[in-house]
Amino acid sequence: MHLAPERVRGLDGLRAVAAFAIVVHHSGFWSGATFNGNWGRYLGRLDVGVPVFFALSGFLLFRPIVVCVLDDKPLRPALVHLWRRALRIYPAFWVAIFLIVVFTTEHFRGAAGGVVTSLLVHIYWPGQTLGPMPQAWSLATEVSFYAALPVMARVARPLLSDRTRERRRNALYMFICLGALASVAFRVVVLNIESRWTASAALWLPGTFDYFAVGMTLAVAREGHAAGSRVREKLEHLGGPAGLWWLAAALLFHVVSQHMGLALGLEFASWPREVGRQFVYAAIGFCLLYPLIFGGERRSQLRRLLRSRVMEWLGLISYSVYLWHMVFIVHPWGPLDQLVRGIVDQRFWAVLIVAVIPTVVVAAISYYLVERRAMGLQASLRRPVVDPTRGEMLVKRLAGSARSASYRMRSIDDQAG
Repeated sequence: MHLAPERVRGLDGLRAVAAFAIVVHHSGFWSGATFNGNWGRYLGRLDVGVPVFFALSGFLLFRPIVVCVLDDKPLRPALVHLWRRALRIYPAFWVAIFLIVVFTTEHFRGAAGGVVTSLLVHIYWPGQTLGPMPQAWSLATEVSFYAALPVMARVARPLLSDRTRERRRNALYMFICLGALASVAFRVVVLNIESRWTASAALWLPGTFDYFAVGMTLAVAREGHAAGSRVREKLEHLGGPAGLWWLAAALLFHVVSQHMGLALGLEFASWPREVGRQFVYAAIGFCLLYPLIFGGERRSQLRRLLRSRVMEWLGLISYSVYLWHMVFIVHPWGPLDQLVRGIVDQRFWAVLIVAVIPTVVVAAISYYLVERRAMGLQASLRRPVVDPTRGEMLVKRLAGSARSASYRMRSIDDQAG
């Protein structure tokens, strides 16, 4: 039986914050406010909501794997993992994309575009990255992460099974660090190659893994240091002042918005600035997540807000908010649009209000009628837990052969010396 780690409260509220940051970001872009003065630069950098989503996924999905690796417990069957993640992502996405294509002027880029977009692999085909739901690129990156997790888990567990718990934890830290560095290197290479693949490749999992690594690192820290240990107490103490962490995130957001000379819209800046932006976005994600994962028992106004019923409910419907908001920005509902524009003078606020109201309504309907029912089917697929799996046995044999070969080479060198 796979027991889920205890729930960390406040993460649903943070998910709502990230989702509505994206709504505001796209409203600024579509209204043109993003390109008007210093205020617009803040709107242009609210795309940081996507890295926050990635960091949340890294923490929530890697955390059960960390528990299994550290305590040498059987992993959830890969097929069950993929089934559960597919039901979380695809049903609501398919309903949304179908209705958007049928009832608006949005369309797929040919039959091939319809197939790859519906499967959420369109970012791996240049020219298909932007379609009837342009924000769906991040869903394709998420799906790539879901597919990579079972592979990472079944490599890490057998490789570390003969080590102490402390050494397993440290090895996981090292693995995540190397993955993040490789992600930065990949992005540097991609941004320095001028080709039709550049815009798409920058969105692939290898180029965005460092965002997921933020949450994965926090998952290792949360599960790798026992409650009551000296390190855990220090982590909890540092996480206590949640407001200070979020203030640090706000200061970083100010820097990335106003002082890094980044391009607005869909254009890339120079590669050093883009790498710097990605580093700051990751740091913002860390600052937002850390005080919720550690120090959570200490009371603060911020934690109470994120744990409130309203924020938790908005967090529940946040996925559908993300799916639906863009269509109401681009194709506003006429009567509401006329009413709001008769009251609100500024175009940005009019676009935002006209988009938010139907988005929340439709997102709630989508959550209760589609998302929740689909998630109710997650337990319908059951597979016996195999321990170890064939893949894990293969990894262990290969690792043993590599260690034996390395030992023989050292012996030969010692004899030659």
